[in-house]
Amino acid sequence: MDRGSTRRKGKIELRGVEEQDAEFLYQWASSSEITPHTLGRRFPMQISSIHEWIKMSNCGEFPTRIAYLILDGSPVGLAQLDQIDWIAKTAWLGVWVIPVARSAGCGSVAVKHLIKFASESFGLRQIRLLVRKDNQPAILIYHRFGFQPEGELENAEYRDGTFQNLILMRLNLQ
Repeated sequence: MDRGSTRRKGKIELRGVEEQDAEFLYQWASSSEITPHTLGRRFPMQISSIHEWIKMSNCGEFPTRIAYLILDGSPVGLAQLDQIDWIAKTAWLGVWVIPVARSAGCGSVAVKHLIKFASESFGLRQIRLLVRKDNQPAILIYHRFGFQPEGELENAEYRDGTFQNLILMRLNLQ
């Protein structure tokens, strides 16, 4: 299966995550500017954890995670299909873009690429995602690509001293 680079809108491109990306991912995963807006990242990570995550991504004939670095001249984000279930033909989608690159189309390019890849290369039938209810820019992108709300998880995420609701969204590909 081809998991290589893909060129999209303007200079924005996606390529598979590689070992050389560990430092960028480490800095990003430890950033107080970025982690408050990502699900599941509450504490700074260790560089060894990043190396292990990279090693487990994009590997094998039937990978459980496909991860891409989003590039706009330099790294600006990460996009992935995770928890790929080859029997049920489902996966979870995640996209993270650094603050200075938001509103530049990076997230849209990544979502479009992952949907096409999930459908055409992997033959998946469904993609799901979780997004914070207060992340309206991301919700608008997901709606634009056909994701529909499936439910709301009340008080599911704890950030900055308050509980946040998450929206569960689904896109049927077949």
